[in-house]
This record gives sequence, structure tokens and C-alpha cells, in this order.
Amino acid sequence: MAGKAGEYPTGEFEMVEFGWWMKAMVKLRMVFALPWERVKKGSVLSIKLRGRVGFNFLLNKLAIASA
Repeated sequence: MAGKAGEYPTGEFEMVEFGWWMKAMVKLRMVFALPWERVKKGSVLSIKLRGRVGFNFLLNKLAIASA
């Protein structure tokens, strides 16, 4: 683990929009994928959170919105 003990990640994600080429390549790969390798449409990604989880981001947004 990198960093000092007691430090936690911020939980912020950077989203990158795929271009038309990458979208086309993913669709092409899914056509030739084996049934157990396919991702069902509408499926949900689940993430297990470990360690200390807080709601500071929500409190900060509420404080900014009310100001």
C-alpha cells in the first residue's frame, strides 16, 4: 500500500468518454465473445468498500448548495 497509515483515498473518479472508434471496437469484440465473457445489457458494477467510508463529500456539497 502506498502512502502513510491512516490515509484514505478520496473516492473521486475521472470519467473519460470513449470515441466512436473505441465504441465500435468494443461492439465488434462483443459479437465474437463467448457467452460467459459477455456483459449483459443493464448489468450493474458492484464495488466492495473496505476501511473507513465517510459521507464528507455529501456534507460538503450540501454546505456549498446552502451557502
